[in-house]
Amino acid sequence: MYSFARLIFMLILGNGILLAGCSFNSDKSIVIFAPSSMMNALNEVSSSSGSTFDDVLISYGGSGFLANQIVRGAKPDIFIAAGSDPIIVLDRNQTNYQSSRFNLISNRLAIVGKKNQYKISDHSSLNNKAIRRIAVTDPRFAPSGLYAQQFFDYYQLQPFLKDRLIYGMNVRDTLQYVISGNADVGIVYKTDVINADLELLYLIPEESHLPIRYPVSILDTSSKKYSVKKMIEVFKSKQSSKIFSKYGFIVSEDFN
Repeated sequence: MYSFARLIFMLILGNGILLAGCSFNSDKSIVIFAPSSMMNALNEVSSSSGSTFDDVLISYGGSGFLANQIVRGAKPDIFIAAGSDPIIVLDRNQTNYQSSRFNLISNRLAIVGKKNQYKISDHSSLNNKAIRRIAVTDPRFAPSGLYAQQFFDYYQLQPFLKDRLIYGMNVRDTLQYVISGNADVGIVYKTDVINADLELLYLIPEESHLPIRYPVSILDTSSKKYSVKKMIEVFKSKQSSKIFSKYGFIVSEDFN
């Protein structure tokens, strides 16, 4: 139902937001704030859905950063977060967005690295002194960093690793440290292992951190109620479920 006549990607340096869309006129576009980890899947969902509306503008970044932008006055029509903490930020600041909320997909946390370089059999493998730099997302800006912190705390790894951690603003930023060789391994989502030079080294046990769910919220300030309703229908469709699954996400049982 939605298509991009022209797909534009633009990294806005300094704030970690990535935009995708066919127009930057937010008065006419459906504006979606979404986590960087959804970029490939959400772009395909948007671009493979036919055409009933002219523009969909998606702003990608760390969910915590995006939530703070909403608190400061940004007005997307739809906000998708990679966890509950960004929603708590909106709750705390009494942001008007609760007209609708549901969990769309979920994910797994993983340790990734360059192919054929490191073997990670369990959490204790991170103590290997050959692993000198570990990339994680800054928990102030994105929930993936919070999940990584919980993982460290669960296995009491923080004292051993703190001097080896380097921080990205979002999962794409964090992943780039590994791709460029500036980090030996990185902690990102399972769905981020899409680079041909990378491999998933270890799926982090789910009991070591909070569940990784992606809640979708519709802001009450949106003036495009009908268009937003149709976009939500696209998200929940069988076609979109197949796309999310293709990229490694776990689709909510409500939509299967």
